[in-house]
Amino acid sequence: MFRAVRVRFFHSSTCLRRGKDWSRTPSSKYNNRRDLKSSIKPLSADDIDAINKQFLERTNGLEPEFEIKELADIQQEFKKRYGERYVEPSRKWFQYEWGNDNKPKIFTTKYINGREELNPTLLPKQSMSFLVTDLMKNTLTIGDMVLLGNTATQLAMCVALPDSVTDPRYTFILVDGELVFETKHAVMLRIPYALPEEVHKLVKKESHHEYAPIGKVKNSRDETFMTPLLANQLITSTLPFRISTEAWNQLPLVVKKLKLLHRYLNEPRGAIQISFVQLCQMVQSIDLDKIKPADVQEVISKITGVTNERIDSATFLATYWAIKEQQGYNLWGKIHTSSALFSPISVTVLPLKSQHYYYSEILGQMRQKNFKEINKFASLFNNREYEKIQNQLPHYLDLLRDYCAGNFHNNPQMISFISKIFRKIGKYKDSDICKDVCQELIETIKPSEVHVNPLHYNDDLALPISSHLAQDNKLIYDIVKPSLNSNGDDLRKDYTEMPVYCIDSEDAHEIDDGVSIRKLKSGNSELLIHIADPASFFPECDDESISNKIADETLNMAFEKSFTSYLPDNVDPMLPKSFSQAADLGKDGSKSKTITFAVEVSFDSDKGSLKVLKNTFNISLSYTSNFPRATYNDIDKILGGSKKVNPAMLDDIRNLYQIAFNLRRNRIQNDNAIIFGEGFNRGLPKLTEKASDEQILNIDFEDQRETSSTVLVSEFMILANSLCGEYFKKYNIPGVFRCYSNLEMSSKALRQYNVFQEKVKNGFYPTFKDITKISSFLNSSFYSADPLSHAMIGASQYLTVTSPLRRFPDLVNHLQLHRHLKGKIPLFSQDKIKDMIWRFQSRADITKRSARSVNTYWTLKYLEKIIKKKPDTTFDVVVLSVPTNGTVKCMIENYSYSRGILKLSKEKAPPLIGQSIKMCKITKIMPIEGILALDI
Repeated sequence: MFRAVRVRFFHSSTCLRRGKDWSRTPSSKYNNRRDLKSSIKPLSADDIDAINKQFLERTNGLEPEFEIKELADIQQEFKKRYGERYVEPSRKWFQYEWGNDNKPKIFTTKYINGREELNPTLLPKQSMSFLVTDLMKNTLTIGDMVLLGNTATQLAMCVALPDSVTDPRYTFILVDGELVFETKHAVMLRIPYALPEEVHKLVKKESHHEYAPIGKVKNSRDETFMTPLLANQLITSTLPFRISTEAWNQLPLVVKKLKLLHRYLNEPRGAIQISFVQLCQMVQSIDLDKIKPADVQEVISKITGVTNERIDSATFLATYWAIKEQQGYNLWGKIHTSSALFSPISVTVLPLKSQHYYYSEILGQMRQKNFKEINKFASLFNNREYEKIQNQLPHYLDLLRDYCAGNFHNNPQMISFISKIFRKIGKYKDSDICKDVCQELIETIKPSEVHVNPLHYNDDLALPISSHLAQDNKLIYDIVKPSLNSNGDDLRKDYTEMPVYCIDSEDAHEIDDGVSIRKLKSGNSELLIHIADPASFFPECDDESISNKIADETLNMAFEKSFTSYLPDNVDPMLPKSFSQAADLGKDGSKSKTITFAVEVSFDSDKGSLKVLKNTFNISLSYTSNFPRATYNDIDKILGGSKKVNPAMLDDIRNLYQIAFNLRRNRIQNDNAIIFGEGFNRGLPKLTEKASDEQILNIDFEDQRETSSTVLVSEFMILANSLCGEYFKKYNIPGVFRCYSNLEMSSKALRQYNVFQEKVKNGFYPTFKDITKISSFLNSSFYSADPLSHAMIGASQYLTVTSPLRRFPDLVNHLQLHRHLKGKIPLFSQDKIKDMIWRFQSRADITKRSARSVNTYWTLKYLEKIIKKKPDTTFDVVVLSVPTNGTVKCMIENYSYSRGILKLSKEKAPPLIGQSIKMCKITKIMPIEGILALDI
């Protein structure tokens, strides 16, 4: 029998002892060796035991103890340890958590590692593809496979939903069984996959046992979580592993296909976006062994418009990875991920000549002769010969501008060359390389750039300054005029005598809506929402020879923009200024074309009861011209009694407000709408020109506060959009719906959310700090061709029609209404609308994120000036996340775009989401990067 033994080695000196007369022997190097040897006596057994004991006492703790065990004992202990940590959790899950009635009655350890396979019919069906519409119809839930920001090369499966408002993290599991806790914001790509109801509780709190835990710590060191090994092997790892393996196998071919497609998709004059889903469909459709170059364009045209197809999951994943790889060669720009769909919706296609070839040539020049050109640039800069740089090396400024604007993605070689440039410049050789330092370099070389926001050069924002394409479009917008179309004018109702209150701010860029009210003989009131009618300028509104396409060039350019971009320092309109001015409402006495949405309401002001009579809802083409002046401030003053107006107008405004107030109350009480209270949109940057120099901007801040006038306007617009959604569904008119789905929640989190909703119903509208606590449970809205609900607003259907001058989805719905009201077939089919949805969602997200980046830039510029003057200035912050690695996400109070990272004190208990922390100091601020770091 084999035995595990421990052997100790002792120095030979420990086995000898000195003789009794040793101390009396004179110490001399001349002593005879034989005398020394004769004085040594052998150790007895007792002496050896004593020395061993002393040695062990002295060396105790210096080396680990090894207990001598029989091999059988070792095997038994291993079996027990393995059983406690792996087998027992698997057994409990198999018997109590896996609710499949057809599974074997008795659990056996042979199921683990597949030594005895279960009947495949017992396991969830593993589909290697998914329907595109599943991304819209279902939100992130257990079973979905995702790529996370920190593990972007590994597919993970969602195995648990957030448990409470204090910890809004989802639980994901990698193929190897490692658990990852992340918020929804970490999801970069999602593949919908529905696990059967019988599979639940995939994450368990690890039971206490005498061995080291194998689970993952989440919040407390004393508490670990795990997915049972059997559940991982049978349920959570098999499909992600298959998809990932197939994606890696496809990757080389997908890379080649994307290179081929890029040649045909790129626009030489500037960056454009293409639907990520459609790009995947193109990749699926190309057979490199058979396709000819002339066939590629046909593949592209056939894919455009194809909907409801299944996407191969591996191709979907491989396309994402391939684009990330080719970003380094300036073929593709940013992959745009929808915060509502948790998946890519579009990718920016970069121009082949002005990006890929251009920067390949620049990098080639830089490499020549041991970076001779970089040395020349550095020498000119160090000698302050800035004009020579502008004249001789202008491409260096292009490179630096693109870097500052965020136009390089996953491009380490470009960053490496920029770093080489800075290391050659004396002033910056020891600096950390960042966009803000880079912009400082640009401004030194070309002082006029001081007055340019570097983010305006961003490819995705597509402002005129960013590309030849955007510049060409602006030139067309500056000269084009609307054609006045009289077709259908005989159908228009005349509301020219009716007062139409166009309530907007004093500096509104376009006025596209107004409201009216009139008393009927029945005692009911009729509400009329009048909307500007720019659709009447385009032949698509009634020319039936135009079908499923946009023929008008100006309309097509507006489609490419999709939205007006509102930035603190720039407004880029969706429609040409001449079109907006021609369609604008609010010009008193001027006959304006409108589309009017009218509905009767039964309102008892004494009882405060309101009923919308939906069967009376009607839509008509119309004329309006009576526009009493009414800004938000005017209406608030009228309702507050500080502004005097004629009795008829006063009566109208009061009735409109009372109805709006009750519309809101009904939405909250009956439809579970969520209304935000005080504290939102505080400290929004507002730029004004200095009187002494128009190029220099003052940074001020303003708060957007809800007032009676804003409630009045918003409630009537919501009413019109909600009724139109139901109208389009009823008459089966293809349209663009705005939708919102509540996130999936655990039972505990759902109870907390319901408490929040009950508070709203009781009139306690959540403040900013309240919303901060549940913000991770709030989803984002999205566009859909299907009449899905909008849970946040409380509408069974919601189809936007109230802003056709600044939102192309609204303009599409107006064009559809023109055809419908004139008895003609719709301009766009349902499939065509589905095809357009991806563009709308992509541009909506890009516009929103760009506005956030620019607002953050100006906010941090302001804070940067403060701390430069007074470095010891402190700020109060609100905590926005759970602690991670000793930090939390935070926001400086009363500055909505001042979000950053706060380093926590080790001596204090970690703060909760929504908690205020006083007197924090800014330790790092980078306005262009959008980076803000604080310390307590």
